[in-house]
Amino acid sequence: MAPDGQHTNMIDMVLIDRKLKTSVRNCGTYQGADVSSDHSRVLAKVQLRLKRNQKQGTRSKQWKVETLKTKLIRIAYATAIQGNLEQVTEQHLDQRVERLKTGIVDTIKQTVPDKIKPNKLWISDNTLQLAKKKRQLKQRIRESDTMRQQYKHKCRETRSAARRDK
Repeated sequence: MAPDGQHTNMIDMVLIDRKLKTSVRNCGTYQGADVSSDHSRVLAKVQLRLKRNQKQGTRSKQWKVETLKTKLIRIAYATAIQGNLEQVTEQHLDQRVERLKTGIVDTIKQTVPDKIKPNKLWISDNTLQLAKKKRQLKQRIRESDTMRQQYKHKCRETRSAARRDK
């Protein structure tokens, strides 16, 4: 109730962050709460869309297994694995399996080289040449309207070439 006794103002509100304001579905006040206060109860329905956490998976190491076809690497691998398998003497089955697994992986790390995946260049030389010509035209864009049109055409051409390269 305002000081003049005639007007009532509802100043009870819900504060919400700007990026969450689209999450508010319904908001309203409810009179008649049996508390000795001049405030009203404010109720807001909010629907949140939570983002799922993506697991950061660890990729297993890949080795060039085809190198085992060469005689020298195959003999080195066979002797190393033989030495590791002779050291396995555990009685418990789970410990034995774990020891075998670590022995094989250690032997592979020692004898077989890693598989290296080369990074693909995503942009071609043709697209780079188009971008260079576009930059040259941009410097001369104020000379005439035909230069402006050539520049726009070269921009479209460069953009479509870059999309093809992706």
